[in-house]
Amino acid sequence: MKNNTVIQRKNPENVKEMEGTEACEFERLPSDTDKTLIEELLRNDVSLSRVCDLFRDRINDKHITKIAREIVTTASSSEEVQNSSGAGNEICLVSADNRSLSTPFTAVASLPRLGTEILNRSISATHDATFMKAHATNFTKEAPEELLDPLFFTIMNDPVVLSSGYVVDRGTILDVNGSLRFSLCPFTRAPLKAEVYPLICRKRMLKDYRERMLGNMIKTARRLLEERCFGEFKEIMSTAELFIDDLGKSTYTRLSAQLAKISLEAHTIEDNCCSLLPEDLAKIYIRIYCGSPYFHDYSPNNAKEESTV
Repeated sequence: MKNNTVIQRKNPENVKEMEGTEACEFERLPSDTDKTLIEELLRNDVSLSRVCDLFRDRINDKHITKIAREIVTTASSSEEVQNSSGAGNEICLVSADNRSLSTPFTAVASLPRLGTEILNRSISATHDATFMKAHATNFTKEAPEELLDPLFFTIMNDPVVLSSGYVVDRGTILDVNGSLRFSLCPFTRAPLKAEVYPLICRKRMLKDYRERMLGNMIKTARRLLEERCFGEFKEIMSTAELFIDDLGKSTYTRLSAQLAKISLEAHTIEDNCCSLLPEDLAKIYIRIYCGSPYFHDYSPNNAKEESTV
């Protein structure tokens, strides 16, 4: 006898409609074990989207995003305490339910990226004052220790290694003529040789860190502008402008131009507090032009060729 039972297949497009019925499995809360693993993945620089993929069909994305928001908020709250080892920029976190987050958050640039990913996934996050304050604070935190000049505690531009083995910024150890500023190493008191050696790998790390920080600031500013959160938008833009001023607009012209475009877009919105003065508008148009492909492709030879056409 034939079985006339018809098996109805679930249409993935209708999963949202089935929430609360067959789809209730995706609404289950993460266990303590799941929470611990999610926290460890996020704190070790695994992207939020990748973590959501790893728990697909087991835990709803909104629960993972909630855990991520807790990490960002807690890292900048009064519950933040320095790791007892005192190594580098390690941060020992305590979750909202008083569970110790065992793995330290060593990648300082990861916090701004995580906050930016949350903003792209959660509309409510842009209107969460506690989260936004924490996210903005994470942009102003000190850079990773290996990127700081050990004498002045500022971000290095051109790291070099001394004969004593210490790494400092080229401008710290050499004057404008390329001569040593110090005869002895400030850290070991050992006599210094005249030669210093560039660290290409460390310089690449510096470039990646700066571009990553600026990129996350730009994404955050754009998201806040879309949600018309003008107060938070101005704060992020101010932080980004200070950051790029320290680096030099001529060094990061593309990112500087992106910031300028966002400022111009905010200026054109009616009934907001982001209007610009004429002189500021002129500077913005110059930055946008300097970041355009035409400006970078332009050369005196190209100009002569164009004039003969």
